Amino acid sequence: MELRVLIVDDTIVYRKILQDVLQEIEGTRVVATAPNGKIALKKLEFSPVDLVLLDVEMPEMNGLETLKEIKKKFPNVSVVMVSGTNTHSTNITIQALELGAFEFISKPESKGPTESKKELVQELRPVINLIRAKRRLTASRQQPRQGITKPSPKPAIRTPKPTATVPTSRLLTRTEPPNQNVYLIAIGVSTGGPKALLDMIPKLSHKLNRPVLIVQHMPPNFTKSLASQLDKRTQLSVSEAEDNTIAEAGSIYIAPGGRHMIARVVEDKVVLSVNDNPPVKSCRPSVDVLFRSLLGMGKGNILTVMLTGMGDDGVDGVRALSRHGSYNLIQDEKTCVVYGMPRAVEEAQLAHEVLPLDQIAQRINEIVLGRSFA
Repeated sequence: MELRVLIVDDTIVYRKILQDVLQEIEGTRVVATAPNGKIALKKLEFSPVDLVLLDVEMPEMNGLETLKEIKKKFPNVSVVMVSGTNTHSTNITIQALELGAFEFISKPESKGPTESKKELVQELRPVINLIRAKRRLTASRQQPRQGITKPSPKPAIRTPKPTATVPTSRLLTRTEPPNQNVYLIAIGVSTGGPKALLDMIPKLSHKLNRPVLIVQHMPPNFTKSLASQLDKRTQLSVSEAEDNTIAEAGSIYIAPGGRHMIARVVEDKVVLSVNDNPPVKSCRPSVDVLFRSLLGMGKGNILTVMLTGMGDDGVDGVRALSRHGSYNLIQDEKTCVVYGMPRAVEEAQLAHEVLPLDQIAQRINEIVLGRSFA
């Protein structure tokens, strides 16, 4: 399936760079370019387009304004933001992801043309492959069925009927939740994560007296903007983790983009550290790295939460924590942008509950604080 692409950027140089990059990615064809949002919207009316690569900062109509119009008038068109790394651009990018942009890529800084193009190819190829796969799946579901269809095979895991506590969740094991003996909450998330976190975190109870550690796959600078946006929307404190940060109860810490975050107990306190060790499964920060660092804390159970994301980062960490009694929640396929990381946990039979996104915060509240958490 070929993806028809519209490139929108106010500089002719970057439009050319992106065109050259897409020539190296199989299955894509640039059908048009535009220097700003107004012209882009006009071209969308006359050119069939599957994907828009959209610059964040532009004159006349910026990326955020353009995205809103695209989602309103052309809801089936995927949008990937192409962002600078200054604070203004990263803030707009986080807002764009919340408004429905599929993903973003960052413009390489201070690199020659060859290195910049190589980096952009590496960033864009998996995103484009994912968009193509999702469009192919959607197309196959929309095709009329012909002839007699065979019944679907039974799922590998049989699930009981939903309980009153979790109305539409799936309970995958009979293991009971840790009954308020949760010491720490650890969350892993990737593609689709900013929107998921902006939806979920504000629903956590202000009485949630446990540290919350989050690994969101992002490059440098973007996680600080994400933490700032989240901090404005919740009564809990949200910040980007720094080296030697003491993880306080009722506070949320996000691994800094491009750096691993680990936790250890020092004098009865959870202390966070960040480092530049090599990527794990091509990820830095890595969910596996954080989760493995939580082994043997010995003060209670770890509650893990795996949200939308591409790949399988985190499953090895969940496996290791499960041997020490962790309780594991995952986001369901229907509400995930990409059912990769949660799927890996479910297929490894490590998930205790599968929940739609809008129920996860309440379930965390119930497990940590009990039913009367309000």
